[in-house]
Amino acid sequence: MRSINDILVAELVEALNAPVGAVKHPKRVLIVDDSPAFSNMMKEALTGMGCSVDSVGESSKAVESIQAAIPYSRVFLDLHFPGQPSGIAALRKIRELMPDVPITIVSGFLDHRLDSLAKEFNVSLFAKGSSMDELKKIVGA
Repeated sequence: MRSINDILVAELVEALNAPVGAVKHPKRVLIVDDSPAFSNMMKEALTGMGCSVDSVGESSKAVESIQAAIPYSRVFLDLHFPGQPSGIAALRKIRELMPDVPITIVSGFLDHRLDSLAKEFNVSLFAKGSSMDELKKIVGA
């Protein structure tokens, strides 16, 4: 019977010998929302889909995370942060720092203003309370 260490070493050797691109790395996702309940629900759902998830509750912390050169494959960004810098300012800065990263605006209610903003910044929209199927489509899980 093989020990857990033997199994882990064998898996590591297999991964190191795999062709470039064959080893799947988890998608790294950043959630930016001031609602701990929503952030925790999203984090649990995304982790269950195989994503590595970071979560911050302030728009300024999102910019700090990105400036720390953490390579995110997607950002979920709420735009409403009472008493904090605007989520739109964070959106502009994130887009400037990471022009190719997919960004999804999350909101309790979607309207024509968000549609216009989505087009302007080339981002997608996700309504809070949407189904898991919708979330899976967004992250490609």
